[in-house]
Amino acid sequence: MKYLLVAFCTLLLAGCVSESVTAKQRAGLTMRRSAAKIEHHDLKLSLVGKRDKVCDKGQNLTFKLQNNGADAITLIDWRLDAASNLRVECQVWFPGNDQPDENAWLTINEPPEGDARRYPLTLDPQNLITIDVPLEFVQRLRISPGAERRYFVRATVELDSVSVRSDVAAFTVRNP
Repeated sequence: MKYLLVAFCTLLLAGCVSESVTAKQRAGLTMRRSAAKIEHHDLKLSLVGKRDKVCDKGQNLTFKLQNNGADAITLIDWRLDAASNLRVECQVWFPGNDQPDENAWLTINEPPEGDARRYPLTLDPQNLITIDVPLEFVQRLRISPGAERRYFVRATVELDSVSVRSDVAAFTVRNP
């Protein structure tokens, strides 16, 4: 009888298979979604807002991603932390240089490796989203009073579904 009870419990437990799925996974926020490449789109990424920054203070660069097309676009692989959708690169703008050196770009913000919390972002025609990217290095800059440093900057949306690069822009960091 004892062996029969052990055999019955073993069969009962072996037959019970459960899958643990969290609420976040059911909502799709933590699972990596593979996204088909959107070939035809009219998305434009550009630097907007104040371009004059002050050293020793927390500063951001603000970019906008705008749908200039006639149809809505859904980016199913958009990361919840908007800044993590951008790779932002900059370089010092030395006096006498009118154009940035293509080999001198330094990455100051880049998308994280691995899975991140994601949700679908739909941009209707002429709709946009603004993305603030922290300029952490500005807090550590030491600039003489009354002086300034100028930087070239560009950003790229790096998703499986789209890749959009901004035009090169500039910003200034001053010590008032």
